[in-house]
Amino acid sequence: MSVLAMLFDPAGFDHPVDLAPTDRWGATTVRAAAVTNVLAMGLGEVVVVSDRSAHADLRGEVEAFNRIHRRRFASPLTTAAVPPVTVDASRVLVGWLDQPTAAPALWHRLHLADLPVVSAGVMTQRAPMALAAPRWDAGAPGVPILGDTVAVELDVWASFQRTPTRDGAYVRECLGREPRAAFTIAARRCDGRPTVIENPPFLDDGTPMPTRFWLVDPDYNRRIGTIEASGAIDVVEAALGLEVLAEAHDRYAAQRDGAIADDHEGPRPTGGVGGTRVGVKCLHTHYAWYLAGGEDPVGAWVHEQLSGGEENE
Repeated sequence: MSVLAMLFDPAGFDHPVDLAPTDRWGATTVRAAAVTNVLAMGLGEVVVVSDRSAHADLRGEVEAFNRIHRRRFASPLTTAAVPPVTVDASRVLVGWLDQPTAAPALWHRLHLADLPVVSAGVMTQRAPMALAAPRWDAGAPGVPILGDTVAVELDVWASFQRTPTRDGAYVRECLGREPRAAFTIAARRCDGRPTVIENPPFLDDGTPMPTRFWLVDPDYNRRIGTIEASGAIDVVEAALGLEVLAEAHDRYAAQRDGAIADDHEGPRPTGGVGGTRVGVKCLHTHYAWYLAGGEDPVGAWVHEQLSGGEENE
């Protein structure tokens, strides 16, 4: 299935939320992060629609952002001054350049949702959308429509928690047991097989679950186990330093804890990646977060080791 993802610069369109380029929150890394999250899907082509004068700067931001974070993507990135009226794709995903919090896992859910037109969140906040057909109404970029089909408002963390039966069976096979909580698929291989599942902050019995992203892919688990057994944890800790690792743990914990209700009482999950806040506990959990689109330097390091191994095989 061919997929086209379009990101729009809200400053360049007539929209209920009027944002000038200088008013957007954050720095230029906001735009780079938004593009990076879509590129991390590994699906089809990504087109950024913005003022032509900003195209060179935008490409530079994205390249610099991903050079720093050591990310490489296979999906081609194209810039355009106007949105295409028709596109050669069977699925169209739509988002905005001031949406860096729309993580790769959300884009995956939108792509896989079995609905003709899907939105997530609140329309007036320019929610990401998926259109299950190769046509785009360029006359209304603020409200994507397809023929007479209207957008369906969905809550991200409720409506997109559904896991297809075939995914559930595969995950059970990989785990060798029944999952202990309702999960979603956070990352897949190019053939569609799940590689990472996303857990809620609490298991079905109420037990706090510190590990939000869990690597289920048997091949990745085997190869990373070999890397880990060679003493790689000490190597990566020395290479990155405890301060960088602590920052990654804090980002992970903040993302996980953000899914906990404000009025929750009782035990809560603690720690960062793998349930720890100091150093590296497990390479598998770091790589799981990396595959799910997380800013994890350990996961990026593991990815380089795996890529090098593939080149040598």
